[in-house]
Amino acid sequence: MQQESKSDISMHRKILIINWKWDFREQYNHWDHLNEIMLQKNRGFLEEIERGRGHFFQEFGVQASDFCPDALVVAATIYVEGDATRQLLFNLLDQYVGQENKVLLLMHRPNAPKEETLYQIWDRYADQHLFRCAYFEGGRDYIYYPVQYSGLLDDVGSFYQDEYIKVLDETDIIVLQPYFDRVWKYYEGDFEQKVLTLKEDLFDVLFPVFLKTQETVLHQDLVELVQKDHTKLLWPRLNSFMGHHLMQPDLPRADFEEFKAIKTERIQLARFEKEQRRSYSFEDSIIYLKSHPHSLEAQFYKETRQHCQSLFFAKDLEKVPKSELRELANKFDLLVKVIQGVIN
Repeated sequence: MQQESKSDISMHRKILIINWKWDFREQYNHWDHLNEIMLQKNRGFLEEIERGRGHFFQEFGVQASDFCPDALVVAATIYVEGDATRQLLFNLLDQYVGQENKVLLLMHRPNAPKEETLYQIWDRYADQHLFRCAYFEGGRDYIYYPVQYSGLLDDVGSFYQDEYIKVLDETDIIVLQPYFDRVWKYYEGDFEQKVLTLKEDLFDVLFPVFLKTQETVLHQDLVELVQKDHTKLLWPRLNSFMGHHLMQPDLPRADFEEFKAIKTERIQLARFEKEQRRSYSFEDSIIYLKSHPHSLEAQFYKETRQHCQSLFFAKDLEKVPKSELRELANKFDLLVKVIQGVIN
């Protein structure tokens, strides 16, 4: 997401770090799933990260391509539960995040369930070449090969393979093309594509409004039009875009119903994503924007979010001019243009 020229980006070595439930016990005799308890028994990993190679992390080379001539996949299994495991994750990232590398970090949500971890990662690496940090889980995201027949993982604990497809060359121990390139390009343009898709789906549903001669629409009718469309699950997606789905564990007891509603919508959206075989949620992207408040993406996102707030979530609003809906479409288009991705 960070703004760099294409020539600058192409000079960086692309490194994909996947923190997941990897199970390499057949390949590495001492492979561990490190949580706080296991780490207390292996304090040496904190003192010297290299001791953990073959225990909780392992590097895999990538078959060269013009897009990624010298790429690397780093498989790690760290369950971030407290200070020690969080520090271990940072120690691992320190080995790869730097001026010579462009790093994409994919975090299995159960491995880092608190969204606070993503804030801490961006706070530590905001000015370095960590360009994307995203959640995945539940066998429903692009990183899983069965979702779009392009990813890297099975849903068990290894690189995907069947009698026809092998993502990993087990002889040379390298990740094969084009699986790596496809995954990299997908997550490089993930936020950009989600914003564009939300805009297109939203205005498809709002299209009947523009067919009417009146230049205003009742606010209640506008909201109901979006809420009642279940084929695209637009209302939960819009709430996700607004940041309403970011978990707030410190909500007062009086706001329990709000917490329950957020949780329900997140579950609905997760099921929808699994059915559609694609991701629609914005939580990790919004955490990035909050951690980079002066970026172009954050500024244009803020304007778009404020316009959505005034149109769909304002209280005591009776009518909405259609000109304001057209302005929202323009703001979505501008946001897509400033996000570094693959479309523009």
